[in-house]
Amino acid sequence: MITLLTKRMNWMRSGAAIALLTVASCSDSTVSGPGTTNPKRAVAPVGTISVGALRWLPPLGTGVANAANFDANAITRVEICAWVANTCSGASVSAFAPVPGAGESPLMVNTAAGRYEATFNLLNAKFTARKTYRIRALQGSTEVGGLLIDVVRGRWALTRTDGTLAPLMAANTLPVQFHVALPLIKINEVESNIGVPGDWVELYNAGTTPFDISGFVFKDNNDANMYVVPAGTYIDAGAYFVLNEAQFGFGLGAAESARLYGANGSLVDTYSWLTHATTTYGRCPTGTGAFVTMTTVTKGTANDCSIPNSVKFNEVESSGGVPGDWAELFNTGGVSVDMSGYVFKDNDDTHTYTIPAGTVIPAGGYFVIEEAVMGFGLGSADAVRLFDASGSPRDSYSWTAHASTTYGRCPNGTGAFITMTSVTKGAVNDCTVPSVIKVNEVESSGGAPGDWVELFNTGASSVNVSGYVFKDNDDSHAYAIPAGTIIAPGGYLVLDEAAFGFGLGSNESARLFDTGGALLDTYSWTVHATTTYGRCPNGTGAFVTMSTVTKGTVNNCPVVPPGPVVEIWPGSNDVTAADGLNVFGQNLSGLVYEAAVGSSPDVLWGAKNGVGSIYRLIFNGSIWTPDLTNGWANGKATKFTDGTGETDTEDLTFTTGSAAGMYIVSERNNSNNAVSRP
Repeated sequence: MITLLTKRMNWMRSGAAIALLTVASCSDSTVSGPGTTNPKRAVAPVGTISVGALRWLPPLGTGVANAANFDANAITRVEICAWVANTCSGASVSAFAPVPGAGESPLMVNTAAGRYEATFNLLNAKFTARKTYRIRALQGSTEVGGLLIDVVRGRWALTRTDGTLAPLMAANTLPVQFHVALPLIKINEVESNIGVPGDWVELYNAGTTPFDISGFVFKDNNDANMYVVPAGTYIDAGAYFVLNEAQFGFGLGAAESARLYGANGSLVDTYSWLTHATTTYGRCPTGTGAFVTMTTVTKGTANDCSIPNSVKFNEVESSGGVPGDWAELFNTGGVSVDMSGYVFKDNDDTHTYTIPAGTVIPAGGYFVIEEAVMGFGLGSADAVRLFDASGSPRDSYSWTAHASTTYGRCPNGTGAFITMTSVTKGAVNDCTVPSVIKVNEVESSGGAPGDWVELFNTGASSVNVSGYVFKDNDDSHAYAIPAGTIIAPGGYLVLDEAAFGFGLGSNESARLFDTGGALLDTYSWTVHATTTYGRCPNGTGAFVTMSTVTKGTVNNCPVVPPGPVVEIWPGSNDVTAADGLNVFGQNLSGLVYEAAVGSSPDVLWGAKNGVGSIYRLIFNGSIWTPDLTNGWANGKATKFTDGTGETDTEDLTFTTGSAAGMYIVSERNNSNNAVSRP
């Protein structure tokens, strides 16, 4: 607040003495709000509030208009009143409003220039010489800013806001204009997902003076949810103020807004988001920048705008990619990351590749390091490692065998590495999981106790089918599988008519949907089966008419004469490496298992062709490996019965045990391999 200043000057004109009293104007550019005991804040005149800096513009002041931050809703009325004993005396002698009422003149709101404008008639008969008047800028009935003036012979005497004397106006009108800036109060950080102690919004005063936010209104995206900031609430310059959920009384959602309005109803600041942040959303730089996902939560303090470790390995090809092996990086953060000088390595420190200068990964972007660029391939048991320019490790991933497709993170960029459903080089990872739950057998005509559908888990692990939905060919016929329903690997679940509540017709479908509504499996038919319809082979094949009904068990697939009797492999379809890497090359053929007898352990016998050897393999707890005792480490060579040759051994077996002798099968003598010799 500018200190009131009184000056007296005696002018002699044509021999007449004219007393000129000038009183300094009062600009609210430094007024922070109602009286407070805080010594850091200026004490405002009674009844004055702060809606942002009010600056009187020439000829009444030295402020500057700014259309960019002009508050066009701050002032509802300007009036002139007689000023007696530091207060208005009687009714106003002149008034101005944006929409003039009876007895009011226009108050122009010039948004292009960023100012309010009014024109006073200096010859108004209501004005009395040698009296002091106050020009009051009002918000409702509350003064936002004021200016003191004196009248001398129907003209005005006044001072600029800097306290210096302004010349008398020669015309009979006085243009008055002023600028009201939007408050420099910003929404600075937002927590919408389980904060401490709940959701919250942090405000920041980006101005250079304390600011009174009494009467400010906070809302989310629902106008019915609103919180009015209590009277006497200030934010010091460069300080923070947190509104907690416990105060404003409503939570913030995943797709939401935070909106702040001034006491006059003007929108001061707003921010909207579509999903919860992994930490919080905040401005970078603090108070002025755009909103990004914060590296860390900084409630009530300066935002953490350091670049997070947001670049991650996202997908890896180690076995014959296009055009070779590669590693994909993904920027999970909300800002671009300069990768210049970052170093990529496999599990060998001598294999290094430095990412070139100027390489930038945008937020949500991908960068693929190709084998042709890095200069080395990736093995079946290998790793990818990323180091920043200072040598600090940033991310890594290791594996022990080539993936059938690629290894990638699920969910994309954030989850654990799994084998991908498909290769997605330089794009979002394919994290869809092929459904292992199949419609396996259907009874549509007089089953026991009614129609039914059998589901089968073809996978190697249990599947929770809670909430899966079964339908026939009518979408209104829908049955949600109850919570807690699990199908074990290789297990069956029968849905009975009594449970799903509708029958199956002769021209019908059985459809299974997951909890998200995606179709997992379906089978349709045009006539009732004489028995049931079922998959052959069980769980994987096409639907045929069953030989017999096999509700809840392995399908009894019909035999097509003269074909063989089909038996379903009872074990898993999974394939696991049983021996060490590159121990036998590619020529270990026949295998026969011999259970432990007495002190002798379990043995896996193997026939190696080419060199014609027999190996004795012992399980060491993780793999089958050659027995290192009794000369078995490199296998034992075999000969034909006459003691000559090098048998091309293809298979072996025994009758009552290896101790009683073993039999091998050979197709030729490798010493003379052009001649067949079984």
